Amino acid sequence: MTDCVIYSALDVMAALMQPMHEEADLRQEQENKEKILNSPKFLESLLDVWTSHVKKGTGALVTMAMLDILTFALCAPYSETTLGSHFDSLLKAVAQRGHVLFVLFQVRSTFRPSLLTLQHKFPSPLQRDPCFTGYNLCSWY
Repeated sequence: MTDCVIYSALDVMAALMQPMHEEADLRQEQENKEKILNSPKFLESLLDVWTSHVKKGTGALVTMAMLDILTFALCAPYSETTLGSHFDSLLKAVAQRGHVLFVLFQVRSTFRPSLLTLQHKFPSPLQRDPCFTGYNLCSWY
């Protein structure tokens, strides 16, 4: 599957998880999140694609779309409509890939020196921005 198709699918899922229009129906938003986050195998495959792109330094749109999905599922105030069981399982899956977040946001870590080398080969586009001072997953918006 091409990155364009993956990005488009992730963008549609993000739009279903958090409608950006006025008078959004919270019940519908919760049902959409429940259906999207219901399959742990599906979430694992999405996170694997995201992890792969971050490690290679490719797929900027895919990476950003996946960050949107994670934001809408895990970060307040968007996470208020995420079921507790889905929140917990997704948070555990993301925590297992915590080193990828460190690589993505250029946080130095002494625990995985091989990934530090990867950081220097593929600098984050966020770090190239002269206005960039730091980044927190849940403060993207």
